[in-house]
Formats: sequence, C-alpha cells, structure tokens
Amino acid sequence: MKNIVVLGSCRQDSLNKKYHVSRIKEEISYPHYTKEMIQVVSYCLNNDISEDKTPETFRTPALHKRPLQWKLKYSTDIEEADVVFIEIASMLTYKLEEHYVHHILYDDDQHNKNTKTRVVLGESTKEELYEDIQVLQNMIQRPIIIVGHLVTKDSGKRYELLETLREFCLKLQIPFIDPVQELRKRHESLDNMFKHETKLAHYTDHGHACILRVYEDFIDSLSQC
Repeated sequence: MKNIVVLGSCRQDSLNKKYHVSRIKEEISYPHYTKEMIQVVSYCLNNDISEDKTPETFRTPALHKRPLQWKLKYSTDIEEADVVFIEIASMLTYKLEEHYVHHILYDDDQHNKNTKTRVVLGESTKEELYEDIQVLQNMIQRPIIIVGHLVTKDSGKRYELLETLREFCLKLQIPFIDPVQELRKRHESLDNMFKHETKLAHYTDHGHACILRVYEDFIDSLSQC
C-alpha cells in the first residue's frame, strides 16, 4: 500500500479509502496557501515552532485550543512518502507575528476571538507562488502532485489561480490535477458530485468516489515513470 501525505483539505479524504495516508493533515492543519504549506512542512521536518505557539498557528490545535506536540512520525512520513498531494486553493495569506497561520484564526468567529485583530492579511504574487512551489519541491524531495480548487467558471480569482498553477506545473514538470476538468473527462454529468454551496467546496460521497479514481490514475502514472 502506498504512503501518501496530504497538504490540503477534506477534498482529499477519499485517498484514505485506498492508501495509507499520514495523520499530518488531521493532527496539524489543512493548509490552503503555499506559504502556510512551507511552514507545515518545515515544522514536520524540523520541529521549529514551539508547542505554545501551535494553537495560534495550525488548524487542529486552534480547533481544540490546546498545544500540539511534535512527533518524529511527521518527519518520517514526509521522508518516506510515495506521493505528496499539495492542494493549492488560495493566494491569500494570513500572518500572525512571524508565522503564517490557518485562515480560521482570522475568519472563523468561534476560533478568532484572540487573534482576528492581530492577523495581517496579504496576497501572494504569481512570482512568489512559483518560488514557493519550488521551495516545497526542494523541501519535500519526494514525488508531488498539485491539485487545484473546484472551478466551474472561466473567470474569477479561482479560475486565474487554476490556470496559473497549470502553467507553473507544466514548467516544473509536476503532475497537475484540475478536479472538475478530470471529472468531466470521465463522466457525462457532474450531478450529485458536489454539495450544494454558493461556492463549491465539498464533494458528496459520490463525488469522493469519483475523484478517487482520478487520484488513482495520477498515482499509477507516477509509478510508471
């Protein structure tokens, strides 16, 4: 069974059905932007954020309001991964003092009471995004697959990010998954694949089953290289 690390969200949960997926995502964070991902990877490899700072940095300790204890397993999971999935869903950044933090520390009223006014909002440039992807490649030193957000319109911020990622992945020879495009290749209809939301963000059980087959194809293609 292949070992997978996910730097992303619940949209990658279907991988648990077939592969051995690291607990990094569940125990540390669901990172959405590249600077946050660099910080998560650095923490996993180097244990470079003190326990007392983790509840104001990472998603899981913020949700549970208790410090996170670093584990050697986080480092070995990355070092021994067959594939690392990187889901880049935003160019927005959230910084609290010297750390890039999970967005709930700014925009979730249940978890931002002590942090919202202290978080500095920003946005990565395309140049920074390209550099960040290269940094992640160099840090991880394992095969990676980059996944875009769920995009159904040919305009807007999500579409622009998706197309930028497609371009960068082509230059850097990184496999890139445009989830909606890949699902459309394989299915006549996308009905019942996504939960009904103003902005698509979650798969239904049927959608998870369908996107898993996409992930399988991409993972298998890596094995053949």
